[in-house]
Amino acid sequence: MQIKLLIVEDEALTRESLERVVSGSRLKDCFDEILIAADGEEGLRMARRQRPDIVLTDVRMPRLRGELMALEIRKELPDTCMRASSVPRYTSAPSLPISGAGSLESLSSSMKTRMRETCRSAGA
Repeated sequence: MQIKLLIVEDEALTRESLERVVSGSRLKDCFDEILIAADGEEGLRMARRQRPDIVLTDVRMPRLRGELMALEIRKELPDTCMRASSVPRYTSAPSLPISGAGSLESLSSSMKTRMRETCRSAGA
């Protein structure tokens, strides 16, 4: 089973940093594919086309806010794990889980096991 991660972030610097952290570290071995979108509309189109297992999204974005995008994805892909956060510049804020069937806890046990084994073997 392939594990696809979709990162949706409108701030170019943050988006590039997230992509570097995930694809340039041991975390890259946890995912078969890492998808990147620059706003909520692109994220929704990409989710519909690519059907990611996990979506990490910013909340505050132009064109389509992250929480609205997440609700649409939730309707169409209820098993997708969703995590949304909005981190204002120079401050930190906790991430906000998008509740429902697509939480991390609901990932299939085989997917969880595969992710754990892959991350463990990568030292993540």
